[in-house]
Amino acid sequence: MPSTMATIHLPADDEHQVYVTVSAIVAGTLFLPHEEVFQDCIGESESDDTPEGTRVPTFAFLIQHPKEGKLLFDLGLRKNGEGYPPSVMEDAFPTFKPECNEDIVDIIAKAESPIKPQDINFVIYSHLHFDHVGDLTPFSRATLVMGQESEIFIRNPYPDDPRSSYNALPAGQRVCLLDFTADASPARGIPHARLIKPIGSFERAIDLFGDGSLYLIDAPGHMSGHVAALARIASDAFVLLAADTCHSRQCYVPSSSGSVREISSLNHQQWDIAKVTVTKLTEMNHMANVVVVLAHEADRLQEKCKEDTMPLFPQPLNVWASQQLGKKFRK
Repeated sequence: MPSTMATIHLPADDEHQVYVTVSAIVAGTLFLPHEEVFQDCIGESESDDTPEGTRVPTFAFLIQHPKEGKLLFDLGLRKNGEGYPPSVMEDAFPTFKPECNEDIVDIIAKAESPIKPQDINFVIYSHLHFDHVGDLTPFSRATLVMGQESEIFIRNPYPDDPRSSYNALPAGQRVCLLDFTADASPARGIPHARLIKPIGSFERAIDLFGDGSLYLIDAPGHMSGHVAALARIASDAFVLLAADTCHSRQCYVPSSSGSVREISSLNHQQWDIAKVTVTKLTEMNHMANVVVVLAHEADRLQEKCKEDTMPLFPQPLNVWASQQLGKKFRK
């Protein structure tokens, strides 16, 4: 068992512990060039018009809380690429080649018990890159939750600034900014939110509803305001939705030699800080009660063993995750 197990821990269940249900949604796909994922691949495709890479899912997650209702962690891509600022179409689309024939609104509406955008009480953005923010307009009843440092990107949004890569928020949008430095009211507008320091290997998180069911973790480096989500799915069992902390399992799961591949400096705003955050993620993955899922972790849908493949909405992933924990350190 890794030595970090003795030195880091997560908050224990309390007597009246609340759990959440989590479902994974593929809200479009992207092409990720290998040089955008791994530092050791930078420069390999300089003279190649078709760089090597992998088409990966863009995961969003439906989180259902017994009292707070339905939440979405990220929205994925916009349907058919419509509605993005011109700068995104010009700068990002040629590299990442996004595809999305059905967006998150279409997918949740097709369930046996259809979910309407009006049923969503909170939308949490891990960060504001185009493949995570989707189209917020239909979720008019929801409170938008995001890291306080994300706010800088929407001060002069498109179309006010034609060069901006970030759309203006819908008129009247309720916004809750997460302040990881505030002991009091770290999530204004969400009354029971409280700051937790530390949480596992990470320095700080916000217990969003004050009941230990869902923690939003400060996970810096990839982009200002980047957050991960730690969902308590069963007794002493968690799923860590790590967003874009890294983009491949090879960056946080050590190989048989004990090494991981270094994240690409091309894809992280603060590379040195991002590398520290990935180290923390690796330590969390060593814990016996945590399953990690990245926002673009293609391996989760391509496991060699069918029972290890992560189920998708409308199926919850709770049972699957609990089974993965049971296998985690089995020889």
